Amino acid sequence: MKRIIEFDSHWLLKRIDPVEELDISRLDDLLRDGPENGDLLFTVPKMPSQVYEVLVSYGVIENPNTHGDSTSCQWVAESDWLYLKDFSCPEKAGNAYLDFQGLDTYADIYLNGVLLARHEDVYLPRQVDITGKILENNRLILHFHSPKKKFRDVVLPDYVKDASGKIKPGARTRMFGTTFGDYLGPKPSLFRVGVYDAVSLVLVDQAEISGTHASYTLSENFDSAELNVEISLRGQAAGAYVRIFVIDPEGKEIHPLNHFANSMNGFDIDGEETLNVDFKIDKPALWWPRTHGASPLYTVHAELTAGLKIADARSFKIGFRNIVKKGDFDFIINGLPLKVWGSNLAPMDTLTNVYNPDRMNILLDLVELSHQNCLRVWGENERIREDFYNECDRRGILVWQDFFTTYSMYDVNERIFDLLKAEAEYQVGRLRDHPCIWLWCGGNESIMSGQFDYPGEETLGLQIFDEIFPEVCANLDPGRYYHRSSPDGGAYANDPLAGDTHGYTHIWYVPGNQYPVFLSENNRVSTPAKRTMQRMMNGDDLWPAGYDGLQHKNSELPWPEAWNKYNSNQGYWKLGAVEAYYDAADLDSMLYRIGWAHGDYLRRSIERYRRGRSAWDQGGQRITKGHILWKLNNSCNHIFFGVIDYFLEPYIAYYCLKRAYEPVLLSFEVGNFIDLWMINDTVKPLAGRVFIRLFDPFRNCVTDEFNLPFEIAPDESRLLTNLNRFGQFKKNCILHAYAVANDGKRIAESFDYVDIERHLRFPKDGVIKAGFKNGEIFLQSTRYERSVELLGRAEDGNEFGWLFDDNYFDLLPGQIKRVRILRSHDRGVISIKGYYSDTTTRLEYSR
Repeated sequence: MKRIIEFDSHWLLKRIDPVEELDISRLDDLLRDGPENGDLLFTVPKMPSQVYEVLVSYGVIENPNTHGDSTSCQWVAESDWLYLKDFSCPEKAGNAYLDFQGLDTYADIYLNGVLLARHEDVYLPRQVDITGKILENNRLILHFHSPKKKFRDVVLPDYVKDASGKIKPGARTRMFGTTFGDYLGPKPSLFRVGVYDAVSLVLVDQAEISGTHASYTLSENFDSAELNVEISLRGQAAGAYVRIFVIDPEGKEIHPLNHFANSMNGFDIDGEETLNVDFKIDKPALWWPRTHGASPLYTVHAELTAGLKIADARSFKIGFRNIVKKGDFDFIINGLPLKVWGSNLAPMDTLTNVYNPDRMNILLDLVELSHQNCLRVWGENERIREDFYNECDRRGILVWQDFFTTYSMYDVNERIFDLLKAEAEYQVGRLRDHPCIWLWCGGNESIMSGQFDYPGEETLGLQIFDEIFPEVCANLDPGRYYHRSSPDGGAYANDPLAGDTHGYTHIWYVPGNQYPVFLSENNRVSTPAKRTMQRMMNGDDLWPAGYDGLQHKNSELPWPEAWNKYNSNQGYWKLGAVEAYYDAADLDSMLYRIGWAHGDYLRRSIERYRRGRSAWDQGGQRITKGHILWKLNNSCNHIFFGVIDYFLEPYIAYYCLKRAYEPVLLSFEVGNFIDLWMINDTVKPLAGRVFIRLFDPFRNCVTDEFNLPFEIAPDESRLLTNLNRFGQFKKNCILHAYAVANDGKRIAESFDYVDIERHLRFPKDGVIKAGFKNGEIFLQSTRYERSVELLGRAEDGNEFGWLFDDNYFDLLPGQIKRVRILRSHDRGVISIKGYYSDTTTRLEYSR
């Protein structure tokens, strides 16, 4: 029988001065709490926990991510740290090992005073055989070395010393990429340390299931599947047998074609064995990304029996789907076109690598709410637990999975190469059965970095992307697409005309950027909401005395200089077109200006990508096959690229992204003429009528309108009409269009302007009437309202934790707008106000 004993409590944590090797004979002295020993000895509240988490829980340090400032806790990474666990084990087993799922990063592992192993790769788990070494009472010690010291000790080879910038800090060790620099916050960089995933004692009497894998082939018309389940066994057992079966999404049990594995005729296990069992699935329920349909999952269950007892059992989920690459980032799934609309997932929290399912599930809810069908796990992200991929399987969210490489060349170093290969083998081996995995990618910007920083010179370490990673993928997961690096594919790495591109149009002129083949990153920076800014900054920094809100030759920054310390990566240089909005006279108008510049950039650029071609190219196919935003979430409370802040509060830009990703989209293209497009990214043809109106906000009426029928196929972008029949009209008028399907359902709506907002005027005297029923707010305005904001405030004053399914929207007079409340407090007040209006409506709320 296999027993797994989780070491999830009763740990001690101790700070010590850095040492190369622990002197076990002095351990009792080290554990005495006192000034000579650092005064820092803690009982760890829960495991896994990293050092910063423990220190925050005891009030030794403040969470540096709350204010984006880690200056006061830099000493943590300059210290060594000991994790100690005493445990008893009266039971004996044939084999025993310690299973470490996540150690960050340089750790020596001791059991009962004996050094068993040294760990140096944060991306890899570690198993340590302790068969015959376990006592009735035991002490496990994990000695984590100072990550800063370990990094400083790295010596580059002679051939790169003269150009050490080629091999950047994140490429010199196998620590998490977020460690190096303050790109994701806080400032200065935060070197994390400690245990970030489960630690277990595993006792195996005879044998165990050491691995599982399912592979399948779908018939040409998808009406049957041939499934092979591979079970790896390890240990020693006589007369063992394995039972393997599949449970379909309806709960029906499916048995294998070859019944030997389920028979009572036992077989012997001596070392490592592999069994393969075949199934035939008739009319399999196909797995689809959430934009295309349901995502049904089958359960594969395996039981190993030895000595007439169940020795081990495993269950895992699979989904049947067929993804084929038919052209340049042109994919079909189960015979239907696949357009990808999603985001890059950043680490949840740079304070810790410990997976937080509650926070992640909130984030995934927001992914679904905004109509996304893909997340990219970026090459400088953390290694994420299986729970995340299970959720993506269940929710129908595709995953673009990078290997863990960074913006750097790589030393031609066999040790680094071996570790990168081991990481890739582990990642592919553990994730390949997930239907959500769309593709493997060599990592983030490694090839591009050399071209950007050292044009014309040799790119070091290409063997990783051209040999090591593709060979691993070909051996372990041959049916899935491998992409060499992101970006890559054209005449140069970031060429938008082929492969994927990263949208650096805020700082570069990029030929062909209007209709790239695929954007795997596209970004602008903005601030979070006022309530988040107030947590981030002190009052003096929010709006410094004497600051006039203007940007001119003597004040080139688009925001107060004090904000720079709450921003990373020169974000002031990467805003949207703030010049299109009124100058800021106070904090509220500054946040509006920066927020809408970000949001409007995303809306307009994504609408163009989804149109996929110019109005002059009516016979052509959509050029752009997908768009993945950089980035979904901020890992720290700072001003950066994310559209969801550190406290999981959506930005203005989030709601603009949500509208731009609507499966059925109406899009105005304002240029020499005004054209109205419709895009259908559903799997069904649509037909109905589209209504186009010109609204004068000061006359408070529609001044002209027309309608016409439409028909549109799946995966089609169609120019429906131009607006020439309106003739000339004042630029202050608002463009409004909505589409109604033949069944009477309104399926799309769009508002737009023909001039920048700085040149427009909006009414101030409108009143919004509001009511609440069955979890929905009903709104109706007397005048045109620009950017209606809903803000919840609980009875205790808490403005965090409220979520509305729409926010920061425009509202026509007389139009009834329904907004669902998705998260709330038990009681409170919801404030409703258009940005330019003088009137705020307040709605009493109770759940």
